Amino acid sequence: MSVTQTPWHLASVFESLADAVPDRIASIHGTNRRTYRAFEDRAARLATALAGMGVGHETKVALLMRNCPEYKEAQFAIFKNRGISINVNFRYKGEELLYLLSDSDSVIVVFQDEFHDVLAEIAADLPGVRAFIRVGDASDGGVGKGLSGLHDFETLIATHGPAPRIDRSPRDTVINYTGGTTGLPKGVMIDQEASVRLYCFGYEFYGLPTPQTTADLVAAATGLAKAGTAPVCLVCVPYIHNTGSGVGHTMTTLMGGTVVTLTGKSFDPAEVLSTILRERVTQLVIVGDAIAKPLLLEIEARERAGEPCDLSSLRLIASAGVMWSKEVKQAFLDRGDMTLIDFFGATEGGMGMSRSSRTEPPTTAKFRARPSVKLLDDDGNEIPWGSGRPGRFAARENIPFGYYKSEERTNAAFRTFGGVRYSVPGDYGFIAADGEMTVLGRGSSCINTGGEKVFAEEVESVVKRHDAVLDCLVIGVPDDRFGSAVAALVAPKPGVRIESDELADFVRSVLSGYKVPKYFIEVPGVQRGPNGKPDYQWAKAAAGIAA
Repeated sequence: MSVTQTPWHLASVFESLADAVPDRIASIHGTNRRTYRAFEDRAARLATALAGMGVGHETKVALLMRNCPEYKEAQFAIFKNRGISINVNFRYKGEELLYLLSDSDSVIVVFQDEFHDVLAEIAADLPGVRAFIRVGDASDGGVGKGLSGLHDFETLIATHGPAPRIDRSPRDTVINYTGGTTGLPKGVMIDQEASVRLYCFGYEFYGLPTPQTTADLVAAATGLAKAGTAPVCLVCVPYIHNTGSGVGHTMTTLMGGTVVTLTGKSFDPAEVLSTILRERVTQLVIVGDAIAKPLLLEIEARERAGEPCDLSSLRLIASAGVMWSKEVKQAFLDRGDMTLIDFFGATEGGMGMSRSSRTEPPTTAKFRARPSVKLLDDDGNEIPWGSGRPGRFAARENIPFGYYKSEERTNAAFRTFGGVRYSVPGDYGFIAADGEMTVLGRGSSCINTGGEKVFAEEVESVVKRHDAVLDCLVIGVPDDRFGSAVAALVAPKPGVRIESDELADFVRSVLSGYKVPKYFIEVPGVQRGPNGKPDYQWAKAAAGIAA
């Protein structure tokens, strides 16, 4: 299959890139470095092994791993066979894991050894899973107690030849499971072509046109490699989430770049900074203040200690999923000539972004809407840009086509107006006449206090701007008079005390009085998931005790 005939399919595009830049480093994980040639060869050999286990068109294979090269090798091997990879949150316990593996119809699980025991606990309740593939050193000497049909990842690669390249359809399905902030996880379905096109936007940040064919993409990526300007991207977000897998890995790979992943099991700002400096990272993928603030504190601590923090290699920092405050953005711009991209959207569809640089002042929770984005009221009627009325954002470009095995959820989130199909995930806000978006938050996080609607994220964005605050989460708590009251769980910066009256006055100077939290609850830290999103069960328990 020639490059010009290669369909928009991640496996096919990656094969073409591996042929074009075979000696380019594809991945760095600690001391492990793999070229595009080696990466493609390992994925092809694993694809042969998976085919022998019955993995073919639309077969589901679950990936229970932290960020590592094997995660993506397994995913590309699945794609090569036209199968579907299922992302599994590595924090899930027995019942949560059982639900996702059952709901996704996964027949094989590829997992890191540390997750052996939790899989063994539920294996008897997974009759549909016929094989397990283990990555990493076996703590049980390879016995695999409690798991039948167990295989070793490296052995499969070593004992199989590369799979032949095959024709694939751009309509092949990609599934991304998302739990959002509430409810059971759900599988968001998008096709391969839309997935590739969605992550070709990286070229625009280099002043290059967005590729329209695989041949265009390979030529552009080869040009970047020859010029020595292909990105070196450090992904600080787990691959189990679209920000890490898509914005981090896929966007970088489609540019022939190098993806760097962290080796620690928990986020460590010291490891992030050391990796940036050691690998001369050019791009960083984060989730807003959840990563940017601790990283900034680490930089400031080293600066006070007289240790150099040369951030001159950084050209781009991209964020999505969690609020990124303008004060923190400015602190990074003060330390380097870089572009900061803040994406707004969801797995269900991208809505807009903001761009900050030394010539473009940063903002908080303000984005530029894509031209095709509309604003809808709760009845689905279009609200004109510039009307001053809030509504729900609706996207229509490169959007998913539904939720796996859930027609009800699909009909609620993907709606057709005027013959055009939109993704309407539930985010509320305003769009000005010039396309500037102001995000209020999710309808599910809206607090009704005495008949007034308060969007939690709007209040959080203000509280976080206070000099004493490291992190904040705003929720509604029961109130005898108003039904619900606004409560802010606030984590202070190290060595700083939270003064509730001072914080209330600060918020009141920016927002209407009814939006000012009635309770300011000091906590050691805001508990978040691996994607940076808040843990609302923890938040309600903490607020219930204090309030």
